[in-house]
Amino acid sequence: MKKLIKNIFLILLLLNFTSCVKRNFYPDADDPGLSRFTSYGFNVVTEYINGVSYINPFSATRGNSLPFLRKISTNSAFDTLSLSWQIEVNGTQSPTYYFDGICILIPVSKTFNQNDFLALSGQKFDSTKSAIQLNFGYIPDEFPGIANVYFVKIYTNSNDSIRTYTISGLFNGNIGSNTVITDGRFDFQISSVDLNF
Repeated sequence: MKKLIKNIFLILLLLNFTSCVKRNFYPDADDPGLSRFTSYGFNVVTEYINGVSYINPFSATRGNSLPFLRKISTNSAFDTLSLSWQIEVNGTQSPTYYFDGICILIPVSKTFNQNDFLALSGQKFDSTKSAIQLNFGYIPDEFPGIANVYFVKIYTNSNDSIRTYTISGLFNGNIGSNTVITDGRFDFQISSVDLNF
């Protein structure tokens, strides 16, 4: 009997810990379709696409879906820094087209490394230097659009070989005249082990 009670207690304790994951979404007082803009590493991104509010997906066991940050080698004079994440409609709106992901693309030097990444803090990239793609069914759009990106804050609290970077920023853009992305804001934590530069 004691063993049964102990097992039930352990199961309840485990269920309690797994149910503690909560979505990091804090509605903006001026615009409740978006999360407030922060630099705390809440792993949340929100934006409007053609007036419909989108957010990165949430899982009760894993939390907010994380972004992918990588450097893509190219045959040109520059490589490409790619910051991408999954998205879903935030609320009950019914969009004309449903998008699954966003990717922001920025040209970087062939020698771009993690110290260069930290140096992007406070940097703005306008539409002549950055592009944006929307994914539909996880297939990148064939024709990237233009983007404006402002890396408000990028920092790490460690000098260890394995670091955690906190990255926050603002973005907007458009793909042709039919797709407009506005009021984008992101706040992520990214481990250096997940970076390929």
